[in-house]
Amino acid sequence: MAILHYRLLSLLYFGKLSVNMSEIKHFDTIIHLDFNRSYNDEDGPEDPLFEQREQSRFRRLGCLALTPDNALIYYSSYLIGRPPFKNLKRNASAADDLAFLADEQRIKRLEKMFGDRLILLPWKFYIQASDLRPLLTDRNIQYDPNQTTQASYGEYLEVCVENYSRGTAEALGLKPENSVILKDLSLSDYSSVWKTVTNYSTPSRFSI
Repeated sequence: MAILHYRLLSLLYFGKLSVNMSEIKHFDTIIHLDFNRSYNDEDGPEDPLFEQREQSRFRRLGCLALTPDNALIYYSSYLIGRPPFKNLKRNASAADDLAFLADEQRIKRLEKMFGDRLILLPWKFYIQASDLRPLLTDRNIQYDPNQTTQASYGEYLEVCVENYSRGTAEALGLKPENSVILKDLSLSDYSSVWKTVTNYSTPSRFSI
């Protein structure tokens, strides 16, 4: 019944059932990989393991991309925009940042790996079901919220990763026990890093 419900979403947005739909069993959700390199104070600590983590992430993503029932949700540190997210733009004020180019190159690489199974989302956006579902329908993606799993990672572990992971799972309608955070692929807000995000605030609950 759950899968049928998501197929019927196609009727809502396109007026007919789509064909050749991808039935997704797992989402990886990546959150703000370049935050520390981009927005941290110059006096703040750098992540000495960034390249190691990046290589580990791509080894994982390379394996996931080979199986058509895996999809990737990517919250960029540089893309900006509002629903329906079909015309995302890059934050030009950070164009001289080396991490800006790294994010751009990473997205191009991920697009080749995942194709329509890559869902790009902008910086500083709390996802809602009403925003996410049209993106999935546009890509002919269906899934069973009772069975589909999610694994999230990025920066910072105790801030964006925890909040965006929970919010995305809720927007997808996933069971809480089917959503996990991969700490080894995330950067913790250790030492003085937290001082650079003291103004960060999140809603008590994501809107669904």
